[in-house]
Amino acid sequence: MQSKQLKRLYNLYHTKGLEIVSISWDENQDIWEKAVKEDGIGGWFNMMMRDADVSNGEASIMTRFSIQAFPTVILIDKKGIILYRNDRFDEKGLDDVFASLNL
Repeated sequence: MQSKQLKRLYNLYHTKGLEIVSISWDENQDIWEKAVKEDGIGGWFNMMMRDADVSNGEASIMTRFSIQAFPTVILIDKKGIILYRNDRFDEKGLDDVFASLNL
């Protein structure tokens, strides 16, 4: 997890509509909760993989966005259009996308 970079992007763009959903591969909830706290990433939505793959009658997050690798970074606009997708963390790529949006 690149928590430092995600926190920077979140702090820059959250007031302009950015939301982050972090999905963890961890299987132990106690370890996962400790990591969220220690990394200081509790400001956005965090979930464990087992919860992300639950459908409740609809396509799960994992299925809906074809997430097959971690990290997967997807930037979606308010209309649900995918503006950026990368199956690794690319801070420069995200910065370029945000700059092009003139936020």
